Amino acid sequence: SKFDNNSALKQGGAIQLNENGIITAEDCIFTRNKVVSNNDKVYGGAIRIASNCTNTNTFTRCYFGLEDDDESGNYIYSQTKGSYGGAIYLGKNSTLDECYFYHNYASSDSTNAEFMAEGGALAITGSCISCTIKNSVFKKFKSVFIKLFHKNINDFPK
Repeated sequence: SKFDNNSALKQGGAIQLNENGIITAEDCIFTRNKVVSNNDKVYGGAIRIASNCTNTNTFTRCYFGLEDDDESGNYIYSQTKGSYGGAIYLGKNSTLDECYFYHNYASSDSTNAEFMAEGGALAITGSCISCTIKNSVFKKFKSVFIKLFHKNINDFPK
């Protein structure tokens, strides 16, 4: 499946997953998805998985942006608040295997340190107790490519 040029006002430009939601994505492409706001915090340019989501979500061989297309990345922008996770905001347990992140970014015009842009490709919250990232590629991102909030990532690619 391809998710291209979707948008949202606060979270999950293409997909917003809440409480009992679950996603198993294989061979998907997420390009040009965005979340843009003037006055709110924004989360997950392509996907936002809420911290109250009770299931483990899996992404296998998914592309978030394309390597040879500078304009294909997913992004988030907030004028006055924070931006978290240009491609994905992981609030709960997830596995990413053989995923590719190209040209994703988080941006904010805020000068307040509390509301900066974090996680150009990926933001992972403290409630994500068991997040596994393996065999994945992160290239050509803007801002720190992964932002961790209080927890560890298992099996991080070497």
